[in-house]
Amino acid sequence: MKFTFRAVKTVLAASVWLALGKGPVLWAAIANVSVINFAFVPATTNISVNDEVVWTWPAGSDEHNVTSTSAPQAWPASATLNGPATFTNTFTTAGTFPYECTVHAFTGSIRVGSINPVPVVSITSPTAGAVFAAPAAVTVDASVTGATVTSVAFFTNGLLAGSASAAPYSVTLEDVQVGSYALTAVATAAGVSATSAVVDISVISNAMAAGGTPPSRHFNQPGNILIADQFNNRVIEANTSGEIVWSFGLGPNDFSANSIIGVNDAERVGPLTLMAGTGTPSGVIPQATNGAVDNRVLLVDAFARPIWQYGQFGQSGSGFNLLNAPVQCTFLPTYHILITDQGNNRIIEVTLNKDIVWQYPGSDTNASDQLNSPNSAELLESGNILIADELNNRAIEVTRGDVITKTFTAGGTVSGVAFASRLPNGHTLLTDSGHARAVEVDANDNVVWEFITTNSPLSIAAPLPTRALRLHNGDTLISDQFNNRVIRVNRAKHIVASYGLRLEGGTGVIGNNVGYDTTSVDKGLYAPYDAKIIGDYTGLTPPIDQANDGYNQ
Repeated sequence: MKFTFRAVKTVLAASVWLALGKGPVLWAAIANVSVINFAFVPATTNISVNDEVVWTWPAGSDEHNVTSTSAPQAWPASATLNGPATFTNTFTTAGTFPYECTVHAFTGSIRVGSINPVPVVSITSPTAGAVFAAPAAVTVDASVTGATVTSVAFFTNGLLAGSASAAPYSVTLEDVQVGSYALTAVATAAGVSATSAVVDISVISNAMAAGGTPPSRHFNQPGNILIADQFNNRVIEANTSGEIVWSFGLGPNDFSANSIIGVNDAERVGPLTLMAGTGTPSGVIPQATNGAVDNRVLLVDAFARPIWQYGQFGQSGSGFNLLNAPVQCTFLPTYHILITDQGNNRIIEVTLNKDIVWQYPGSDTNASDQLNSPNSAELLESGNILIADELNNRAIEVTRGDVITKTFTAGGTVSGVAFASRLPNGHTLLTDSGHARAVEVDANDNVVWEFITTNSPLSIAAPLPTRALRLHNGDTLISDQFNNRVIRVNRAKHIVASYGLRLEGGTGVIGNNVGYDTTSVDKGLYAPYDAKIIGDYTGLTPPIDQANDGYNQ
């Protein structure tokens, strides 16, 4: 079967219901009985379990009632009614249920047969979150149990894509273009239908899919750490022993498109890795005294092959497919990507087709609502966006309509908000870069917890930490940028884990403990800007539609 389709935003209501975990969609029947001319018409009504019977008195009819004569009564007797009127009862068990009108002594019967077996249908391939390279051929397989089915119909974004009348139940969608797709299967058996859970897939560009090295068997394990190793121009994944099990980028001396230059952010999206190539400023590192530009957001597969990008390497701008120092990127459950485009003082939401579908600020020209070097943006459960507005020394929560609903400044004490996230308890965790602290505030902006990284012996004077993330177990993961380390701090403010070389102090911009190694994270980092624990989305926007983070599934 050949079926070419584009992304469609409308999904069947049944698919939405199933995506929320509500189970198969079934429809009960309604049977009608007239109460007329001193008779129930029809006298005998055959229905199935969970069907509904509606007795109707037409206008001008005499007074009658509907009284169950079963022992015990199958339903409370109706009132004595004349038309126009109705009485309704739903039958939830099989059996024969006689009844009568006690006013005029005529009878009827309801025969309830066992409900037809309900099929249980599921899509077995592809799996949720699967990503294909365009133009893709996607084979959709379904399994059915519990009933003998007459057909299985397959839908994508609510549109019929094909059907199969016998096992194996399968269709192949060919020439599938870039976009996001919700797949469902509907099985029909003896008049009863059931719909599978929704399986979301995405199709992305494959313009750069050549080459690559197979990942380690330890790749993408929950509990591993993913680090944006900024001036080493790479993203690395390390296991709990510090062993580097995956990387993208060629090191501190490579400023080509084969690396991710000055990477400021990275997150794992299934087996893929989303990252932001911010570039390096001039006068900071000796390897690029005049700075180096990247300006790309990349989506990289497990083989370290870029398969999608927004922005052009080495080019700055604000037009189509152009960025200016993107510092953070968030993969949304809709398969859109939220990009913090710092140099353009904007937050944009782009599709996989590279269309901008939302941005802040939009039409709002109020001076106090503008951004000044924004450093992050996270989608909240409410649909609002939480933005770290760094040089305005605040975090703001904005609606899709450009309205600022909340502002967080830790009581006016922050200096350079590098990151902000909403915690499960409703508090907001801020990275106060200028004061080298992670600070948690409540809904009224009161400080309830803080940790200051310069309290560590041999810390440099201004490490400018850039990310503080609360973890599922209550610890806080801090990217202590110019101290060249990532630390994990418990609620008692003790450092329980550290990644990178031991602190050696220093009087320059960057500490003396810079390092680069391809085997172990404990042999050095170079101004790490971001770190996340794989599978732990506490306080973050989960990249797929899920009720819980990876530790609660």
